[in-house]
Amino acid sequence: MDDIFAIQMLKAAYFRAIDTKDWDLLRSVMLEDVEIDVTDDTATGIWAMEDYVDWGPAEDGTPRAFRGYGHYRERYVKGSDGPWRIAALQLTRLRRDWL
Repeated sequence: MDDIFAIQMLKAAYFRAIDTKDWDLLRSVMLEDVEIDVTDDTATGIWAMEDYVDWGPAEDGTPRAFRGYGHYRERYVKGSDGPWRIAALQLTRLRRDWL
């Protein structure tokens, strides 16, 4: 159970880093050679996701925002120093609702 909780906390830190644009935190939760696409001391997980992405209006004033839905498929590795790290991440969007 401790490992499951540690992975949940790792994922929470990942989302916090993305939401706050904290790139140092984001780097700290991933292995240096992380595979972003899309076993013993490894684990996998599938996380449902929903997000809201807003790039601000286009030059003509057209809104550029969407609410997205999908899944993260991830692989985790427990390092020799103890903490879990994201080793591979794949985001699959099932739907985008343009706003």
